[in-house]
Amino acid sequence: MTGSLVRTHRLGGGWLLSWLVFVVAIAAGVQSLIGGEGTARVGAFLVCVAVACATYLLGMRPRVTELPTDIEVVNPLRTARIAWSSVTDVDVTDVVRIHAGAIVVRCFALPRRDRRPVVSGLASTFGGRPLPDDKPTRSGHTTSDVVGALRARVDVSGPATGATQSGLAFAPVAVAVLALGAVAAVAAILVLVLG
Repeated sequence: MTGSLVRTHRLGGGWLLSWLVFVVAIAAGVQSLIGGEGTARVGAFLVCVAVACATYLLGMRPRVTELPTDIEVVNPLRTARIAWSSVTDVDVTDVVRIHAGAIVVRCFALPRRDRRPVVSGLASTFGGRPLPDDKPTRSGHTTSDVVGALRARVDVSGPATGATQSGLAFAPVAVAVLALGAVAAVAAILVLVLG
């Protein structure tokens, strides 16, 4: 049954890249503490902490999870839970937007991505030229695929009531990570500039 599936949509390749950057930042931070000297080691460690915090917030945290009774949208700082019966529309601008009556939730984890033609060779670096129409387009999971799946899920759940069973709140852990990253970035600048 479609209603009992739990699916999670993430940033795709960006999610994997963010894990890589996160691990490298942590390893570099530990290395700077072990092998560094003077204020440079503290500054390098603080920069690594700031990078790790930004990577967590912008790459690892965002996701959209389809649950049996509702949809959970986890953005960098806020989390929204919307009952399927409350969803009135799903559309795409620069990101996927879920409408629940007067509430509109933007999904940071689902930026617009379509099946534009693959651009050939070195020309892609400079804006490139698309390959002829008989050549393949990008394949894989696109934003329109996700929007289609969400709309199908809304259709299965029945007509929207526009009820306010939605919850939108700041995530305390995300706010703490943001504060830690901001403090680390400012401290790194002060340590590296003032020495």
